[in-house]
Amino acid sequence: WKGQEPGFVLLGVTLIAIFQDTDIAVRACALVFFFLLAVFLIRGDRNERFLCLAYFLPVFAYSYSMNVLRTGLAACIILLATQAIRKGSLMRGFFTGLPGVLLHYSALFSVSYIIMTQRPWLKFLSVLGMLALLVLSAVGFLLVEAYLINKAGLYAANTEMGASRIIPSIFGVFRIS
Repeated sequence: WKGQEPGFVLLGVTLIAIFQDTDIAVRACALVFFFLLAVFLIRGDRNERFLCLAYFLPVFAYSYSMNVLRTGLAACIILLATQAIRKGSLMRGFFTGLPGVLLHYSALFSVSYIIMTQRPWLKFLSVLGMLALLVLSAVGFLLVEAYLINKAGLYAANTEMGASRIIPSIFGVFRIS
């Protein structure tokens, strides 16, 4: 393990062990993505189903199930975490969102933002929780610092090609052909 997201490494190793073929294991990752999305739709209320069918599926389903599997799986888990919060359990939402961070480190920002915006800001426990989250994030960064710096270097190399050919995204940088 060289700093990669442990949840995705575990999923990949497990699927390769089951199917004995990396191509089939990658396709199975896409099936996991669509399974998580189906769980979200089945558990969802009318607004969540509309959001998923009108926006999320048409815009993200292809790329999230093929090209950016880690991000897609993390995004599905974040959707499930928001459902847990909507159903009244902030703690369950946090623990549901945690595997998303293990699949893609950038999910830490989403999970943190969702949790912080659902807490009353002026309560002592809320402030303490935000400080704890900040400390845990700093420790997490230190644990995977070399990996993250290497990734930032790869993205920086892509941006040198000119702003007109690069589309920045919250999940990375994609070059337009």
